[in-house]
Amino acid sequence: MSNVNDAAVPPTLKRRKLVDKSLPTALDEIAEENALYQELQRMERSLDWTMSRKRMEIQEAFGKPVKVRRKLRIFLSHAMSGQVWQEPVVVGAGDLETGQPIPAWTFRIEGRLLDASTQRLNRGPSRKFSSFLKSMVVEFDRDPTLYPESNIVEWHRFDSPEAQDGFEIKRRGDMAVKARVILHLEHTPEHFKVNEATLAGLIGVQEDTRVGIIAGLWNYIKANGLQDKVHPTTIKFDQKLAAIFNLVEINFSALPELVNRYLSPPDPIALQHVIHVEQSATSPNMQAFDVDVDMDDTTLKQKMNQTLLSYGAEAQATLTALDEEASSSWPTAFEVGSRSKADMWF
Repeated sequence: MSNVNDAAVPPTLKRRKLVDKSLPTALDEIAEENALYQELQRMERSLDWTMSRKRMEIQEAFGKPVKVRRKLRIFLSHAMSGQVWQEPVVVGAGDLETGQPIPAWTFRIEGRLLDASTQRLNRGPSRKFSSFLKSMVVEFDRDPTLYPESNIVEWHRFDSPEAQDGFEIKRRGDMAVKARVILHLEHTPEHFKVNEATLAGLIGVQEDTRVGIIAGLWNYIKANGLQDKVHPTTIKFDQKLAAIFNLVEINFSALPELVNRYLSPPDPIALQHVIHVEQSATSPNMQAFDVDVDMDDTTLKQKMNQTLLSYGAEAQATLTALDEEASSSWPTAFEVGSRSKADMWF
């Protein structure tokens, strides 16, 4: 089967763009509006090119994660039961030998996303607290010889895929206990920490995605003109980078592997709380901590989608019909103009 190029296709069979249709130049002599129409066509070509470029940029952005930073408020609280200064709650629910209630406490870890505009708790449907976490470790400072329960409690996402609003841990005890909560946040894409302080200071990135950290290094390379003038794929390190990497130069393709050596998991979030069970305790039973989290910006993506749909088939059909009407009316306009010009001679 032979190939057919554009040159072999008759001009009448080629598909013409919307703005390719022009009125005959002969109309310039009898209708001043023809020149205005031609100018409008030139403006339309420029506008179509701009809109097409913007549409492509929006479509490309759909494939990239669009993030927005929000505040996650974490609550650490506790409640007591069966303490000597409390009234018995249920008869027969205490120690079977003494009949006295068993001193105990309950430690709760909860989280709610703050509203983006008011910085208040989001009352509408929202992500559950555990969906922001990759793992969690809770450590209690208790004497292991007095209480058989473990002083370390762990939670991992892969063990409990179902999201929940909070966690509750119950233990026995009638003395104050220090609790330490270690949270590892979930990031999509995964985040890393630049574990070399000098490098982090040079590129201006302490923690980011792998792509973001490499982009920070690349910006530093471009800003300081470290690309070889003859071989642009070769990067010649300055004294600062050479001291960090112990290299004089490197090929651009080897940068990701080099950067990986200086990345480590981000530091976890550590929260402290004291569980007071004494009646005279003055410390509050609840503490709140605000943590920054990155979320998908669904609002922006919805606006981008509406922008793409706004220039739909209906609008294009209207423009095509108007252009066809303008192009098909020129014979009539030419005939009327010719008659008017002839009448001027009589």
